[in-house]
Amino acid sequence: MKIGDKISIGRNLSIIRELREKTQSDIAKHLGISQQAYNSIELGKSNLSFSRAVELSRILKFDLVVLSINHSNLFSAVLSKDSNSNQYNFELRQQTERVGELIEKLDQLMLIQNTKAVNLLIKSKKH
Repeated sequence: MKIGDKISIGRNLSIIRELREKTQSDIAKHLGISQQAYNSIELGKSNLSFSRAVELSRILKFDLVVLSINHSNLFSAVLSKDSNSNQYNFELRQQTERVGELIEKLDQLMLIQNTKAVNLLIKSKKH
């Protein structure tokens, strides 16, 4: 994995965590690691194993595919603290809310698909 990829994934994690209104400490506790260790993951300084990514997806309730989506402009803008423009902040807040809505829709679709899969398994075991 390239450093740029790790940073992008870390930014995505940071945005998802913030959308879920969780702190780094909250997530670190769930993972059984220090806040500093989790911070390193979000900063792209630490490797993120597949099993840890799966664990994070369960904790923060998102599909793993979301980690690879390149929303670099939005994520960079949300992380940027140097804008004083009210219009910019309003637009940014709207975009962030939209990302949150999309994540919630993905969660709902995953739940529906998982429910259908369970029902199919139950039916197949009955026959």
